[in-house]
Amino acid sequence: MIARGGPPREVRVHLKRRIGAYGICRNPDGRVLMVRDASSTRAGCWHLPGGGLDQGEHPERAVVREVAEETGLAVEITSLRDVVSEVVPRTARLEHTDGVVYDLSVIGGRQRPEVDGSTDAVRWIDPDEAAGLPLTELAARALDLPLPAGSGLPGAGPAPRPA
Repeated sequence: MIARGGPPREVRVHLKRRIGAYGICRNPDGRVLMVRDASSTRAGCWHLPGGGLDQGEHPERAVVREVAEETGLAVEITSLRDVVSEVVPRTARLEHTDGVVYDLSVIGGRQRPEVDGSTDAVRWIDPDEAAGLPLTELAARALDLPLPAGSGLPGAGPAPRPA
């Protein structure tokens, strides 16, 4: 960027890499448990319950903890589903998240939105409805739905599969 009447100005972008654990939980009707982002540059976007790992925390423990925090529900892992990636522009930084995605089942708890956290709503959403909602790239990839417009950076998605 060149400032008027002055020398070129350097703009610094900080890079951050994080690992998260997320869950796909379906009810008997096939609806998917989703939460709505209440903070950051993605406020209003729906995503899978889950979040970043604490230092030294195993992804399996993290997804169970995060789902309880964000939804009030107790879950158990039924299988490892996938590993997905997204790059999110934040103020003065790019945040690259690698998300370990598990299939989950509810074993208890009472559904409620997170209190004073990063999400403000929790719903069971039909996959067809989810395709029409604002989704995070990670949720769209994990649910095999169309990616949000303008999502991702070149090379951030999965490698092309052989024909």
